[in-house]
Amino acid sequence: MRVHAPSLIVPFFLSATATSQNILVPPETFTDSTIFDTMFKQLYPWGPDHNGAARMNPSQVSFPGNNTLKITAKRVTGEKPARFENKDLPINYLSGAVHAKQQFTVEKGGGLEFEAEFNAPVAKGTWPAFWLTAVKGWPPEVDIAEWKGSGKISFNTFNTSKDVDAKDVQYPNPGGWNSISARLRDDGKGNVATKYFMNGKEVTTQTGKGYTGKPFWFIINMQMEGSSGAPGPNKDVTYQIRNLKITSMNEQTSNDPLTPPPPLPPIVPFTPNITLPNITFPNITSPNITLPLNVTLPPDGTLPPDGTLPPDGTPPPNVKFPDVTLPPDAALPPNAKFPDVTFPPTDVSPEE
Repeated sequence: MRVHAPSLIVPFFLSATATSQNILVPPETFTDSTIFDTMFKQLYPWGPDHNGAARMNPSQVSFPGNNTLKITAKRVTGEKPARFENKDLPINYLSGAVHAKQQFTVEKGGGLEFEAEFNAPVAKGTWPAFWLTAVKGWPPEVDIAEWKGSGKISFNTFNTSKDVDAKDVQYPNPGGWNSISARLRDDGKGNVATKYFMNGKEVTTQTGKGYTGKPFWFIINMQMEGSSGAPGPNKDVTYQIRNLKITSMNEQTSNDPLTPPPPLPPIVPFTPNITLPNITFPNITSPNITLPLNVTLPPDGTLPPDGTLPPDGTPPPNVKFPDVTLPPDAALPPNAKFPDVTFPPTDVSPEE
């Protein structure tokens, strides 16, 4: 599924960095259009046209149930030609394409895993695909699964247009369901090794040179004719994908929104019975603080010289605080001051 897209204005999305084995796209994503819209968009990232005879249209994408995405290609006439690599391409079909809103990156020491079940056509002129392509420039490109009208399935990794690691094998049970998966891993040298599996059995391993750290678009689409041959079918053709799951094996980064906040420091209890002697509170006038009539303070407004309260917590005889109730507006005014309160050295240590 080689792509030479025109210059794009690409919106920013977070790269796929997350905690080890974090599910980025769960199997329920294709339950219905509402859930789908939270993670995917219609069309290719660059628009409705690409390198074949089908124009992508959201009307050709549906959700029949059972966590399934269904794309239907139908033959049409009267469509304006597509433009690809400075050539006009006739449009003979309307079909569907979707792409993930998120961009996906294999980070250093990390990886990604893609898996799903497929009911894919293999007739001449049908060109369904399940693939990754570069956000900027080209390559990288990883064709996790591609069918080009030959009865076979292709697994491809592009390093250049001529340096292509490709593997074609006979596609079993056409018209039925098959499971396909790919495991992408950083190899420690800046490259990404991809292992491809079909129905649980490893098919091949391919290496993308310099792929580590480069963001990908993830696309599901069904193109028509082009590399799959012509003419294509005259009747409608369907391509179905169910139980899609994308997992990140990348380590979590400090900028990742999934990073948990640091733990709060422990609360250290302090020893009670701290003596604060000789504290004087001079006359303070506060118009919005009302003390009940039965509250009596000594004339000089001072606490006893030793500044301590008895062990039972009862104030000294000359300080009475019976049934003190402060109203809700009991706030000190801005001009209330407590001058020169001195706290002598006190041995304050946490309790054992």
